[in-house]
Amino acid sequence: MRHKLAKKRITKMLDEDNLTTGQIKEKLINAKTATGRPSVKGILTNNQLQMVLSQNYRKVSFCSKTRQVIWGNK
Repeated sequence: MRHKLAKKRITKMLDEDNLTTGQIKEKLINAKTATGRPSVKGILTNNQLQMVLSQNYRKVSFCSKTRQVIWGNK
């Protein structure tokens, strides 16, 4: 149950479109709460983000331009 909030946010992001690791990280950092304030919870380090993504989402492809994995929902 660790990183439950981050998983919800990532799943919601990936429902709309497949994203690279960098795009996911950027959106998590810039996330707002329901009242419109900057989010403090649900921000992961790069290692934590990689672990969450590899365990709960699928690799769609690899972007050679940004040299990052493109992720999608399972």
